[in-house]
Amino acid sequence: MTARSVKKRLRQAACGLLALLLSSQGWSSPALTAEDIPSLRRDYQLYQAWSLGRNYYFGTTLKKDRIMALAWQLIYVSLLPERYPDKNTLLSFYQQGLSSSQYAEAKSKAALLKEKYHLTDALSEAQLAIAYRVRDEVNAWDKLDLGLPPQAVSAHFNHWLQWLAERGNRELALVLDEQASRLNREKKFPIVYGQVVIRGPEPLGMVQSNISLSPEGYFVTQAADHSLTFALPGYQPVVIPVDNRSIQRVGPVVLKKRSHSQGTGVVGRVLPWRGLQYGNIVLTLDEINTIKQSEPWYHPVIPLTVTPAGEFYATGLVPGKYHLYITTAGVSTAIHFTAKEGEIRGLSLIDLRARAGESKAGKA
Repeated sequence: MTARSVKKRLRQAACGLLALLLSSQGWSSPALTAEDIPSLRRDYQLYQAWSLGRNYYFGTTLKKDRIMALAWQLIYVSLLPERYPDKNTLLSFYQQGLSSSQYAEAKSKAALLKEKYHLTDALSEAQLAIAYRVRDEVNAWDKLDLGLPPQAVSAHFNHWLQWLAERGNRELALVLDEQASRLNREKKFPIVYGQVVIRGPEPLGMVQSNISLSPEGYFVTQAADHSLTFALPGYQPVVIPVDNRSIQRVGPVVLKKRSHSQGTGVVGRVLPWRGLQYGNIVLTLDEINTIKQSEPWYHPVIPLTVTPAGEFYATGLVPGKYHLYITTAGVSTAIHFTAKEGEIRGLSLIDLRARAGESKAGKA
């Protein structure tokens, strides 16, 4: 295949994707509901675990580590529905070449990671079906009722705790009450309380803040800086000033996705490409205004579709700068590009055949 014909195929792929996006605007699908949120959050965790396993295996953006790769794949498999097709075969690729002691080490690390990041519950078949149905409803989060407490309730700390307890969060309410009592005894004012919610599937642990948050997004803490900051890649940052009152409600803090649509995306092709068992591609958003989290689990990875021929695409992106990391046939590269609102960015053919020692005259 000549360079000209490859470029033609890329243009055809981009045009085909645009046609699909335009035609999909006429489709009607059930609206996203609050009951769908747990399914989408677990589906996000599923992809994140799968992506981390591959990242460690190929050393794409992380240091290559076969034991950590297997640990995350063990987590991924444990999160799948019990009757997921061929579930028991999904570990063989990661186990090959490892000893029984290395497998035991990976299993031990997986157990610790599952506990640390609250990854104990597998998806049911119904939840996975829901996630497949609504995961691309990118704008539906803006209209979703998140079930937040009424302002008249949250304005009073004790009423807020009672509201939490009545909704199955009694233990959490007791913990928050004790935190407030301790801060009051130690005269650590101003004391602020509230909740952070994300209008999107990302886990709350990805939120960068100058205060500590519970896994559910609740907080009772001292606002020593007299301001609270919250940031998440791809979302509008939130900064809230705090006055000198002894105890005060903050929020709710709602993190909203930056402007985005299914018409914003990227499409391209990489050669050589022999399949997912021989290469890896990672897409991330460049966030210059946020501090990069030290733990890989909290680095948002953008879902990317890759075909057996090495063609890839992603849609529903927010406008901004992106990094595309590629590992294939023993070579690696990083591509930087900018996505504009309403544009499917077509990347030139990423041809790594010469670096991989392959002839360009070979099969494309």
